[in-house]
Amino acid sequence: MKINTLSTAKGETYILTLPDNSKVWMNAASSLTYSIVVLDTLTDAYLS
Repeated sequence: MKINTLSTAKGETYILTLPDNSKVWMNAASSLTYSIVVLDTLTDAYLS
């Protein structure tokens, strides 16, 4: 299993496409942590 974390800085936004083709729109000063297992299957995602 691989854990990935993406954070945006104050004043920054970001759009991310996850391995299951879902999209996450991140606002400023936010963080997304998600895990990927075999065959690029998304298992969990936590947005703060």
